[in-house]
Amino acid sequence: MPFDNPQGVIDGIHEAMSDDQGLIEVNAINNTKKVIYSIVKTKKEPSGVDYCLTLHFKYDDKFYNVTGFFTDSGRTGAKETVVYEGLRREGIVKNDFEGWTYDPYKPENKKGFLMNLSEKESFDEHFPNHPIAETRKFVKELLWQLKKGSIKEI
Repeated sequence: MPFDNPQGVIDGIHEAMSDDQGLIEVNAINNTKKVIYSIVKTKKEPSGVDYCLTLHFKYDDKFYNVTGFFTDSGRTGAKETVVYEGLRREGIVKNDFEGWTYDPYKPENKKGFLMNLSEKESFDEHFPNHPIAETRKFVKELLWQLKKGSIKEI
């Protein structure tokens, strides 16, 4: 992934996604440590969601790729139900789920397994064990280790 072109990464993901996938996040950090990552979700059958993290970084003049899967399986939907009900009571979403799903980078996109409001980072602290929160915690920890310079060659 190009470190200095997050829009190119977003466009490439949009082009490659299937109907059972949705883009959650793309972020680039271009300071002395070059980092770019994406999080894409994929619907599992018969139920569940995989959050796929793809993270590239440059460290000590070498390039690394980290790929991780964080799976929501078994009893799923508890977080979504709680957040949906709260937002419905506030009038942010409607009874028919209007306003619940969206593409964070392409608002006109209505196809695919779109991100829902419960997947926003602002809800991670309330559901710290949810796979999307775990994904972001992993990214933050890796970025912290990079900043400290404590990542050792494997």
